[in-house]
Amino acid sequence: MTVNSDLAGGGDNFSVLLQGRERRTSTMDVDALEQYLAKHPALSAGSLNRIERLE
Repeated sequence: MTVNSDLAGGGDNFSVLLQGRERRTSTMDVDALEQYLAKHPALSAGSLNRIERLE
């Protein structure tokens, strides 16, 4: 199971997760996102023309 560090630490009353065996930590989610974006530089949100300027 994969959860964020807050839940893994029993946050939001998920105290049962503290009883898990073979707990492992890995890359922080923000670091994983940074690594992904570095490998995929062509990603772009693009213009969706959702903003209309009223004058």
